[in-house]
Amino acid sequence: MGLRRIAGLLAVLAFSALAASSGLAQATTSPSAAAAMRLLDDQLSAYNASDKQAFLNTLHFPHVRIAGAAVRVYPGPQAYLPELSMKQIGWDFARWTDRKVVQDSATKVHIAATFTRFLANGRAVDSFEGMYVVALKGGRWAVVARSSFAR
Repeated sequence: MGLRRIAGLLAVLAFSALAASSGLAQATTSPSAAAAMRLLDDQLSAYNASDKQAFLNTLHFPHVRIAGAAVRVYPGPQAYLPELSMKQIGWDFARWTDRKVVQDSATKVHIAATFTRFLANGRAVDSFEGMYVVALKGGRWAVVARSSFAR
């Protein structure tokens, strides 16, 4: 993925974050938004179950991940796999605690989301906001890019 394409993706993510924070996000029940939300549910379920293959199945490649200021582009699952830690240290499971569709079309959805990590007793440990770009490619919905403040 070239620098121009990454810069364009970053601009889309920045605009989407601005739209979500400024109240421009709208609740939507479009078929594409519903499919994207189901996909994110599947992704978090796979993560909570420590199922690496199921988690990888929720991603499109190349996949872009922005964590803090670091931007990583993964050309395929094999490149992503070494960094896919499914070990929950200091927490037991995670849940979506807020999700808003910021933009959607028939083939792409931008979602501003917050996930929270919990202990087994239900006490929240920490929360992280993020932006997810979910797209329909090859007949399959999956995350193309995500940006979060998670560690």
